[in-house]
Amino acid sequence: MATTASALYRPAEDVPPIDVDERVPLLFDYTDMAAGDAFSGTPVISCEAISGTDDTAGSRPDGAPEVTGLQVVQWMTGCLAGVTYLVRSKATMASGQVLVQAISLRCVRVGAADV
Repeated sequence: MATTASALYRPAEDVPPIDVDERVPLLFDYTDMAAGDAFSGTPVISCEAISGTDDTAGSRPDGAPEVTGLQVVQWMTGCLAGVTYLVRSKATMASGQVLVQAISLRCVRVGAADV
């Protein structure tokens, strides 16, 4: 069976925008992807600016990821207005499988004109 590039595209999950002064949790849920498996160690979280400029985007995840079963919560803080971040969770499973989930997070300044 032939596949096309568009069939292989897995978009990041979009979540509602956050304000520059908010600290919010992002949930990465591997339950459906890895039923019957378990994490081998703690998933690795990365963050980059995909729209707008933030030279220190990697510092936006706040603290270590919190793991419960096959769910990972990563708190985010200090985001810059006008920047959209791609936050990725890379999990190595006990089976040896490596799974990645992504969230697209836009930052705004509530009450200000859109940038």
